Amino acid sequence: GGSSWREVEVVYKSHDVPPGIGMRDLENGLLPEMGYDTWMTDIDLHVQPDWNEEGWFHSPGMPLRSASDVIRRLVDVVSKNGVMLLNAPPAADGAFAEDVAGTLRSIGRWLNTFGEAIYDASPWYLYGEGPTLIDDWNKTHLHNDHFNQTAFTAEDIRFTTRDDRLFATTLGRPSERLVVRALGTGYRFREGRVRAVRWLGQAQPLNWSHAPDGLAIELPETLALSDEANVFEITLASCSAHL
Repeated sequence: GGSSWREVEVVYKSHDVPPGIGMRDLENGLLPEMGYDTWMTDIDLHVQPDWNEEGWFHSPGMPLRSASDVIRRLVDVVSKNGVMLLNAPPAADGAFAEDVAGTLRSIGRWLNTFGEAIYDASPWYLYGEGPTLIDDWNKTHLHNDHFNQTAFTAEDIRFTTRDDRLFATTLGRPSERLVVRALGTGYRFREGRVRAVRWLGQAQPLNWSHAPDGLAIELPETLALSDEANVFEITLASCSAHL
C-alpha cells in the first residue's frame, strides 16, 4: 500500500502563461542575464545547418555540438538560475550513434570531476564576468543559440555556490594566472574573507592573492587543466557568500 509523490513542473514557452505559474523554457536558447525565476533550456545536440533542417531526431551526418560546447552552456545556464534539458537523439532501434555516445561520455567525465559546481549548487549574487555577450535578438531568447553560435572563452567566468564555498568556473582553459575581477577586496569579499582556493581536479590548495583588482590564482604547469571548463573552489571564512 501507500503512494509515492513526485515533483512535476509545468513548462511553457513564449510567455504563454503568467510568470510563476510554470517554468519558462527556451528552445535552443540562452539568457543574457540572471533569471528572475528557475527556467529551462532544451538544447539539441544536433546543430542544424539552416532553419529548414530538423534535428531533434537522429540524423546521420548532421554535425553535433561538442562536449565543450554543451558543458560551457550548462555552466552558463546553472549560473543564471536555469536547468538544461539535453536532447541526445537515438537511432530508430533506440541505440546511440557512436559520435552521440562519445559526446555524452565526455560530458560525463567532466561532471565526474567538476560536478560539485553543478549538482545541488545555487546561483550566486552575480552570474559571472567576461567578454562574451548572449545575443537576445528575438527578445524572448528562444533559438538565440540555435546554430551553436555563442563562443565562450576562458575569460568568461561563471559563479555558483554551495555551503561556504563559491565556485568560479572558467569556460575554457585559463593561462598560468587567473584573475577573477568580480571577487576583488573592494566589492563583495573584503580582505580576510577568502580562506583557501583549489582546482576541483586535485585536493592540494593553490597559491592565491587578494587585492582590490581581483582574486588572483596561480596555476602551476603541473595542473592538468581541462580544455572544456575548469572549476575553482573558493572556501570562505563564513557562509555569507550567498549574500
